[in-house]
Amino acid sequence: KQWYQRRVRGSTGVCVSNEDFENAVRHAVPSGFTFKGYPSQFIHLDARSMFSDCLKSSVCSDIICLRGDGLEFAVKVKLYAYPESVVACWLMIACQYRCIS
Repeated sequence: KQWYQRRVRGSTGVCVSNEDFENAVRHAVPSGFTFKGYPSQFIHLDARSMFSDCLKSSVCSDIICLRGDGLEFAVKVKLYAYPESVVACWLMIACQYRCIS
């Protein structure tokens, strides 16, 4: 649950608490479904390298390899440009799927 414990910054620069994130996920994910997500931060824009680095994590690899009913994947990228060609790239790879008992 390391991905869940991190704090993220919105475009306003205001920290979003775990409680805010949890409430947003509850609102967006239908009843009976499970949400899994993996956030990463990079200082480059090389998509192949980002994906390769993400796959080194067992959490991200588990998400990518999931199979199940009603499985949907999502990718969110947020870029922040700074002076002197510095960039911060936040990447979230996530999915939701129906729980089968």
